[in-house]
Amino acid sequence: MRTETVIKHVSCDVCKNSEEKGFPIKRMSAAVLDFGHYDEYGNFHEDIGKNVTSQQLDLCKKCASLARDRVIKRKTQMFTQNIYYVFQDLIARDEEAE
Repeated sequence: MRTETVIKHVSCDVCKNSEEKGFPIKRMSAAVLDFGHYDEYGNFHEDIGKNVTSQQLDLCKKCASLARDRVIKRKTQMFTQNIYYVFQDLIARDEEAE
């Protein structure tokens, strides 16, 4: 009989804190805006015409509380599975427009 040990490392999708460092991680639904992508040369291409969608993300307690008031921007990288998440504060954006 063969046995395998599988070690699962879970980290926050936004701030990269992990359970190993003592941060409890929880999967929850959050508002995500596809903001753009990086091409094969590392140049960023902004795509503002996308809609906000609800996605399941692994978030620490701090990021989970921030996700209730803010939208998370998502940037992808071409030819890789790298996804970069960062918070977009809607209140600050409205204040800048005034």
